[in-house]
This record gives sequence, C-alpha cells and structure tokens, in this order.
Amino acid sequence: MRMSVGWLGRTALAMATILWAAALREPAASAACVLVPQAAGLERSLERRTIGACISAPATAPNGDVVQPTTTGLIVIRGLDGHAAFTDGVRTWVDGPSGLQRRMNGDRFDWETATRAVVPASGKAGGGLSLADCTEPGTRQSPDEREACAKLLGEAINATERRVSAPVLGTGKHHVLSDWRGVPVAYVDDGANAFAYDGKALFYIDRDLVFTFPGDFIGWIVDGVIRGGQGDAILMIDDSPFAPTHPPTSAEPLRAPHGAPPKRGQREIPSLLPVMTTAWTRPDHAGLPL
Repeated sequence: MRMSVGWLGRTALAMATILWAAALREPAASAACVLVPQAAGLERSLERRTIGACISAPATAPNGDVVQPTTTGLIVIRGLDGHAAFTDGVRTWVDGPSGLQRRMNGDRFDWETATRAVVPASGKAGGGLSLADCTEPGTRQSPDEREACAKLLGEAINATERRVSAPVLGTGKHHVLSDWRGVPVAYVDDGANAFAYDGKALFYIDRDLVFTFPGDFIGWIVDGVIRGGQGDAILMIDDSPFAPTHPPTSAEPLRAPHGAPPKRGQREIPSLLPVMTTAWTRPDHAGLPL
C-alpha cells in the first residue's frame, strides 16, 4: 500500500490518460476548464499535496465515473458510490466514509471491496505486464502477477533514485540530526541508519533518499537538510548552514545502546523533488516516528 510515483509512473499515467480520453464522450466545446465541484473536499483534504490544475473539462466514462485529468494526475468521481478520488498514477487518495485515505491503485479498502466489483488481472505474469497493468484499479492479481509487478515497481524505484550515485553521509562519522527547535533528536554513525537517543531505530538513508524501515518514503537530503515531499525542512544534519532559521542548537544528549537496525520493507517510489521552502515541518507530521 506504499510507493509514490517516479518518472516511469508518470509516463504510465500519461498513457492511461490518453486511453481514457479516447473512451470518453466529448465534453461541450464551451465547457470551462475548472475542477469538478465534487472534488472540492478532496482538494481541501490534500492540502499542499495538490491535485493540480485541470487540463480539460470533466467527462463521463463508460462505467459511469466522472473523470478529469489534471496537471498532476486524474480526478475520479465514482459513479458506483459517489466518492471522490485522485490518483497520481500509482497511488490513490479516496475521500471515503473514514475521511481521506491513501492506498496503491491496485489495492482496496475493506469498505470498497464490499461495494465495487473486482475483476481478474490480465494474466500476463510471464513478462507481458506493464506498470499500468500493475496499478490498474479493481484488478485481482495472482501470486505470479504480484511477483512480476513487484519487479516492475522495483525497477521504477531504481529509475527515480539515480540522481546521486554515492552515499551522502560518510560511514564512520557521527552525524547529529536536529529538529526545528535546534534540539538533537537522532544520530547516524554508519552513514545509513538513524537512531533516537533512547536507542529506537527511526529511519535509514540511501544516497540522498530517506525511508522508514517499513518502507515509507520520507524525503530527500538536500544540502545537509532532510526535506519532505513539500520541500519543507524536517531535520538538519550537523547544524547545516542551509537549514531554515532555527534557535541555537542545544547540546547532544547521552545515547542509549541500540540493537541492529530492523529489516527494511518494500519501499515507496520517491516522488519528484519539490521546490525547497524556508519552512519547517515537525518530524512526526512528516511520518518520522519521533
């Protein structure tokens, strides 16, 4: 239920949008390009994770869904249950009975499986699956297909991670990670694994990318600052001079012993690097277990 979109995912989304357009009834030529009204609540819930601007008027798909492509994905007002959803090509946010929830396109929440038909996957596990097949909503995958899709998604992850070829943090050097208050909250000694001062394993760093151990994508290291998906600073490394304004850094606390880092789970696909801001985000708000 993780993975964010990289360039390959966006390519798949663009192709899917073209196919959608071919299947839709043509909207009236005079229709203004404004976001479909039913998506207003979805747009507010997503806050700064924008759903983008519309690139055409909404139209009705053959299955009764109202769809509208945007500059960052596709809005879907589902004909079956009336819920608004937005997909960026790999992930989907659904404004459902429990509020805004995020999942992978091919997954379903419990309340969805009771109301929406699930159809078999394409049966292309022998090598004919595409990334679009793997993220097609409403498909049920066989074990072979899931394995093939995991490989494809892994390749997409690799494709989005090739900005930095060497580790950003030096192995064997003690790095102190401080928050918006200037308070040291974590450290890295091996160039990869971050621990809290109470010994808790927090996250790991692979080149310039930061993930939780279960695999959630947190953000990037840019000029000695860990930044989240909106470009805000989460943690600064070794009092980086490029961090946004903050109080003076306080003394490092004593470190409790820690064990080996946990096993790493399947990663999300990193999203595109955003514009950097001069704002801070609390680590817990960014998904870091602090």
